[in-house]
Amino acid sequence: MPVFKKCLLILSLFSLSLNAAAKSEYFDAFYGGGIGYTASFVSLPALELPPIPENFDFSGPAYFHGVQGWGIISGNWRLGASVLAGRRILTQELAASDTVVYARFTHVSSMLFAEYVIPLSQRTQAVLNLSAGMTNLSLRYARNPGSVPWDSFFTEQGQARTLTLKNAPALMPSLSWMWQFSQRGGLRLNAGTLLNVLPQTAWKSEDYYPVSNAADGQNIFSVAPVLQAILYFGI
Repeated sequence: MPVFKKCLLILSLFSLSLNAAAKSEYFDAFYGGGIGYTASFVSLPALELPPIPENFDFSGPAYFHGVQGWGIISGNWRLGASVLAGRRILTQELAASDTVVYARFTHVSSMLFAEYVIPLSQRTQAVLNLSAGMTNLSLRYARNPGSVPWDSFFTEQGQARTLTLKNAPALMPSLSWMWQFSQRGGLRLNAGTLLNVLPQTAWKSEDYYPVSNAADGQNIFSVAPVLQAILYFGI
C-alpha cells in the first residue's frame, strides 16, 4: 500500500475515534437541556407598508429580546421553543403646528424547533436547527399635539392608526456553536435567517377592521438575517 494511502487511512481512523470519544464524553457529562435569555440582532427588511407622509424607514439592524429553551429527546436530537420580540420607534416634531409624529413598528415571532447536535469536543458542539412558528406585526402611527388634555383625551382632534398582522407563517433555519463552560451553564451563538410569508388578507386596522387591497393584493415574502447570543443554564 502506498505511503499516501496508509497516512490517509490512519488519519481517517484517528478522526473517527476522536469524534466517538467526543460524543461519548459530551453526553456522559451534559445530557439534558437548557434555557436562557437571547440577545438578537435582526436586519429588518424593507416591507411594502402603506405610505407614511414622513417617509419613515423601519428597515435596517435592530436589537431584539428573546428567550430560548430546549431539551434532549433521543441521542443527538433535541426539541425546543423560542420567542423573539423587538420594536423600532421613530418620531418627528413639526414645529410649525406644535405636532408630534410618532411611529412604532413591533415584531414578535414564536417558534418551535428541532435540532441535531454534533459534538466537537467534551465542551463544544455544533447544532443544526430548524424553527417554525408564527409572526405578529404591528405598526402604530399617530399625529397629535405634544400634550393631550385628560378631559378631552378621547375627543381631542388628532390622527392615530394601528396596522396589524397576526399569525403569519415563519421559518428559521440556523447554525449554532455551543460552549458548555460548566455542567450547568454555557454560551450559544446562532446565525440564521428568519423567513416570513405575510398574507395580504391578514392585515387589519385597529386589530379589527379589514384593509382593502393590502400590498396591492400580493403576499409579502420577508427575509431577515439574524445573529443571536444566548447565555443559558442547564437543567
